[in-house]
Amino acid sequence: MKQLRVNTITNAIKTVDASATGHSDPTTKTVVVETESPESAIKTAIAQVGYPAS
Repeated sequence: MKQLRVNTITNAIKTVDASATGHSDPTTKTVVVETESPESAIKTAIAQVGYPAS
């Protein structure tokens, strides 16, 4: 995953939960997020920046 995509997704997640942590795997194109926020809120935030969750 290119750094720009990672930054975009990270920033989207941080709008929902500023203390969220996570990591990405460019090989599998996955992002793992640890947060107290509902999964649906995180998925919505990521989708709003152009990367819908599957």
